[in-house]
Amino acid sequence: MSQSDQKPKKPSIIIGRGSYTPDMVLKAPLAVEIEGVVTNSTIEASDINLHPGGTASGTLTASVVVVEGLLEKAVVKADQIFISDTAEVSDCEIEVPNAEGLQISAIAKLYGKVTFTMPPRKQSAAKA
Repeated sequence: MSQSDQKPKKPSIIIGRGSYTPDMVLKAPLAVEIEGVVTNSTIEASDINLHPGGTASGTLTASVVVVEGLLEKAVVKADQIFISDTAEVSDCEIEVPNAEGLQISAIAKLYGKVTFTMPPRKQSAAKA
């Protein structure tokens, strides 16, 4: 038995493959797994995983966001975001606290206007 088999799975909310969920508002202290289609929705969760074949648009807020599917017309706020090699990102605003929180695969597909923002650098106090 491997170590990963011994770890209990974190509870999560699964939006299953084949489901279509428009205009959803979901706030949960759990992980959210998106395998289906979620459009024009607001999701706040501990973690959000957009699986291959899954689609999301709207506002996504989480500590960690993993994009493996299609993310379009979305605003994403996360401490860490991982955009994998199967990801397609189109017309999105992505906000992370620093560059270390952003990982993008060299072969991820980015289309349209995709912006990445970080808070402004703090200015050091002027010397008297």
